[in-house]
Amino acid sequence: MGSLPGGVFVTGALLLLLHAGTVAAQEEARLSAGDSIRVDGVMVGTVLNISGPVMTVVTRSAPRCRAGEMHGDAPICDPAPLVRHTMNLEEVTIERRLPKSRLNLRTIAGGVIGGAAFAAAGHAFGPTIGFGRVQGCLVSDSNITCSTGEQRYEPDVLAARQKKSDQEKGMVFFGLIGGTATAILVRKLSVGWVRISPTIAVGGDEPWGLSFTLPASR
Repeated sequence: MGSLPGGVFVTGALLLLLHAGTVAAQEEARLSAGDSIRVDGVMVGTVLNISGPVMTVVTRSAPRCRAGEMHGDAPICDPAPLVRHTMNLEEVTIERRLPKSRLNLRTIAGGVIGGAAFAAAGHAFGPTIGFGRVQGCLVSDSNITCSTGEQRYEPDVLAARQKKSDQEKGMVFFGLIGGTATAILVRKLSVGWVRISPTIAVGGDEPWGLSFTLPASR
């Protein structure tokens, strides 16, 4: 397998891994004080409290800065003030950072797929890069250039052994790097903002029952 088919394979497989489950059945989730959320796709803050359909979110505004006292001094900034926002859950779009389903399975599958694809590339490029000379001398080499007792080969046999060694080491080297990098990438991209929509108000001061779905990536 050449490097191009391997790259196309791993790209397509990763897209399937990352988008799998976007049309999954709804699951129960609970939004409570202390959760970090994003409101209307813009405002990121922390839930302070929820009372019925009314939610209070705390965000930090831009810090207030003033020029330094002496010429060349860095600006002096006060701590960013906290701002409270009160909103109706039924009138806003709420998102939380959540992992997609079967995150560990996605990570393992991504590592295996990435390792296989990059190993294929290593098999193809190994002889070009070179991973060290194999032991052996040509039958035509002098005793000075060969170590004592070193095996002698015909040119085509030694070239074949060298190519096989470079291919095998290239597969291992690129496979380990590619598998690790792909697994990290899949795990990182499998966690993102997930839209949450309220379903049933429990009543009184109890938190709302919530469900969430994984929308198409954006």
